[in-house]
Amino acid sequence: MTTADPKKARGTLFLLSSDASPRYKQDVLRCLAAPIGSSVQFRYDKIEVSSVALSSLSGGNAVFPQDGVVCSVASQGIGVLPIVPVRKVSVLNCREHGATISITLRMAEVAIADPSNFTADLFQLTNQQTPQRSKEGENPKGFYCFEARSLPAGFQVGTSLEVWEKAVMNLRNQHAYKEEPFFWVTLGVEDEGDELDTDTLHPWPTFLRPRKDYRLLLYHFQPRDGKRPDSTIQATFGESLRTVEPPDIKIDSRYDLKSWIFSAADNPQRAQKTWLRIRAADAWDLDLRLTIGPSYLGWLLRSLVAGPLVAVPAIIALLPQNIDHGTKHALIWCAIIFGVLATLASTFKLEKPK
Repeated sequence: MTTADPKKARGTLFLLSSDASPRYKQDVLRCLAAPIGSSVQFRYDKIEVSSVALSSLSGGNAVFPQDGVVCSVASQGIGVLPIVPVRKVSVLNCREHGATISITLRMAEVAIADPSNFTADLFQLTNQQTPQRSKEGENPKGFYCFEARSLPAGFQVGTSLEVWEKAVMNLRNQHAYKEEPFFWVTLGVEDEGDELDTDTLHPWPTFLRPRKDYRLLLYHFQPRDGKRPDSTIQATFGESLRTVEPPDIKIDSRYDLKSWIFSAADNPQRAQKTWLRIRAADAWDLDLRLTIGPSYLGWLLRSLVAGPLVAVPAIIALLPQNIDHGTKHALIWCAIIFGVLATLASTFKLEKPK
């Protein structure tokens, strides 16, 4: 676990999501569950974004990526509404559409801080721009996306499960998460026979190798004062990914490590994009992108073996011919070369025009 240096942190974007609707709450849970390097999309009405942040995200001088912190803000309470940091992110881009914007976030380390101190410090650092309410029943005032020139004191980030579990306990103290059936995180994808350290979060793989077995690793956890889970989690694999295991796994203990073994299909000529979906408690999904790398070597080796076999009839026909040995050898080599090329061409996958 590392402590952020406030002197080096300048212009950090804070991206808040509340529990005012199921989607907003689920976005926080997605950020908590997503592996390092994966992407999650947030969206805001422009009136919920401070002018400084909006200029930084969509102005002519906008530069990406930008440092950001995803936070959960409570929808209930009087005064400055409690804020809990969840995840450090890189803001990859911002798209404008009418009165709203969409922001793509790449997940980095898990973020923790004392919620009370974090809320109070962030309120001061942003010139009192964080959400607040003077009385029950009225809509909160303030912004849900804003920029701060420095980070609150005590803000920490890390990739260990110890840090992640602390983030879970901080989040669960907010009223909207007290009845959450369980919390979980994607630890990573490991090769068969090559075990990952299951005490830390790992980067999501850029490429999978074709014709290779893998294991998807998830960790679920419920704090001690929570109810024992009685739920399920499901993994669905997209095109070119195969598994022989049931998609649903029962979640009936307070903590456990869960896994699915799957394989990547053969992919001879070009990278193949696919996906993986994890569904928690039959309520919300986390979609993760994957790419299966091309297998050029296997394609070439098969052609080198099959090519000479294809050329055998032509070679047999050449052997009894009354021509000089030099010409005959040259023609045999031409037959072999064209046999290899014919095999490459016959196995090349041509996509139909759409």
